Formats: sequence, structure tokens, C-alpha cells
Amino acid sequence: DAGMQKMLKEAATAAGSPSFGNVPEAAPDKTNLGPDDCGLFAAKPTGAEHRTGAHGAFFLQWYHRSLMAHGEAVLRSACAAFPKTDGLAFSVKVSGIHCTACTPLGRRRPARATC
Repeated sequence: DAGMQKMLKEAATAAGSPSFGNVPEAAPDKTNLGPDDCGLFAAKPTGAEHRTGAHGAFFLQWYHRSLMAHGEAVLRSACAAFPKTDGLAFSVKVSGIHCTACTPLGRRRPARATC
């Protein structure tokens, strides 16, 4: 969304790499493709937009940090909303942490890693 795009641009500029302020073109744009069907996750590295290249690695690190920060904010809000109770703990599942998912037909595809 526009907010995430803005955050990505700001992070890239702050890191001294303003050209990384866009989602890599190699990122998955369809959710029914396999990892090798998009350049970001392909088994054979090709170029800066691959996950091992400069742009791809920056994007995935930024996305990871964004998800972790969001999860921490949600947990802080939950902890503030409920009274402190012995034995009660909160946790959060960060979506997108797995590289691939399987479709009902058994075909592997990238997990939701798009913006």
C-alpha cells in the first residue's frame, strides 16, 4: 500500500541507497507462482534484485524489520489493554516468515512477501 511504499523509500534513503526505495521488480506479483517462478526467490541468483543481491537483500531485510516492528507494537498494545495477570503470556505469529507455502494441489509458491 502507499504507506508501506513511503516507509520503504524513507528507509532506502536513510540507508544511503535511494534507488532501493521501490519493491524489486523480481518480487512476486502473483500468489500462485513457485519460488523459482520469480527472480527474488529463484534458486540460481541473477542480479541485484535476487534475494542475495544488494536490492533484493535490502528489501527482504526491510520487510522483515517492518513485520517485527508491527508485531512488537501489537504485543505492546495487547499488554497495555489487559491487566497484568500471573501466568498469562502473549505471543505473536509473524506472517511471511516462511519462504514458501503449498497450494491445495501440492504446488509450492512464495509465501506472501509482496507489498
